[in-house]
Amino acid sequence: MKVKFLSFLIKILILGLGIFFCTDNAGVISLHWKQWHITTSFNIFLFGLLSIILSITALKWAKRKLWDFLKLSDASRYKKLKTGIDYLEKGIVQAYLKDTNKLSEYLRKSKTFLPKSSLPTLLLHYMEPDRELSELHNLKEYGSLNALATLQEYKKENDWMALEKFFQAPLQPFLKEGWFWRECFFYQKSLRNWEKAKKALESCAQYKSLEEAEIHLEQAFLFYESALEEQDPLKKLVLLEKAFQENPSNVESTITYAKTLAAERDLRTAKKVLLKAWCLDPQWTIAETYATFFAKDRNLLSQCHIIRELHDLMPQSTTSHICLAIALIRAKLWAEAESIIQSIQDLSAQSLLTLILATKEKNTDTIPFSAFKKYVQTLDALKVNINVFE
Repeated sequence: MKVKFLSFLIKILILGLGIFFCTDNAGVISLHWKQWHITTSFNIFLFGLLSIILSITALKWAKRKLWDFLKLSDASRYKKLKTGIDYLEKGIVQAYLKDTNKLSEYLRKSKTFLPKSSLPTLLLHYMEPDRELSELHNLKEYGSLNALATLQEYKKENDWMALEKFFQAPLQPFLKEGWFWRECFFYQKSLRNWEKAKKALESCAQYKSLEEAEIHLEQAFLFYESALEEQDPLKKLVLLEKAFQENPSNVESTITYAKTLAAERDLRTAKKVLLKAWCLDPQWTIAETYATFFAKDRNLLSQCHIIRELHDLMPQSTTSHICLAIALIRAKLWAEAESIIQSIQDLSAQSLLTLILATKEKNTDTIPFSAFKKYVQTLDALKVNINVFE
């Protein structure tokens, strides 16, 4: 508001100075045209010119006000828009009722009232997915909707050459569209082109086409996959570190990182990594790896003591109790194992471990499949391989 007022004052000042200058320096203007000869002072000419400009401006203003008052064009547009939306709503109701004939009829009518909107065409397609995708090419040329429809068609037909061409030479406007970089990222990811996928992911972050949490998870995935293909041990370690920083909850990546650190004789960092992952999400794989690295002896009893240390870090975690119970069963500490199992709140896991404990305590080699099969899903959920009890 202040800027507009200041601009208005400056314009008034310039106009005043101009009038003052013309008054002190009055001149004569002479116009000749055929037999006509008009001579007048510059001040009168300037006043006449300004009067004509102001008159034209006033007429335009009056016309606009009168047009707005009558609202002739707006009323017509609003009526068409309302009719088109009414047909869209009726079409959606028919889709719910699964009456495809009336759905098509209402959406076609809607399109006649909404000629500049792509919504009727899109609704017709997504509510009838078996329709030909070529109908979507009626969308705005070079528009995002048309491009997305084209991509969908390429994917449906498995036209990889067309997809590659689309992402290799995109139209210039798409380079500032978040949806393009999102599609590009998942395409490059599917082809395991990690470097191109990283660049596309950076653009996804710039144009906010993925949530921040998704960005971190995808970055961690790319770093991890790149590390698995890296031959240089130091570069591999750097990539795994980045993956861990982006997503320390990924157990597979974390275990690989810890094992690589151990191979490089950096057990101190490996310990920190495993402890952080354990505190975020206790899992048997983490406990087993930690015990393998840091037990004083390689025997199961020493590993059991180490896993008990982990358990004490997360005493409220059900998974922590389960991991300790597994370690106690492996070490043949039956009484302690039974005590821990009874404190487990997950009844399915408690029943499974009770069955395993009884089987091992009786020195039976295998658990009858008929008794074990109902606990298979529980074991999978715990991410524990039955072979750990062998």
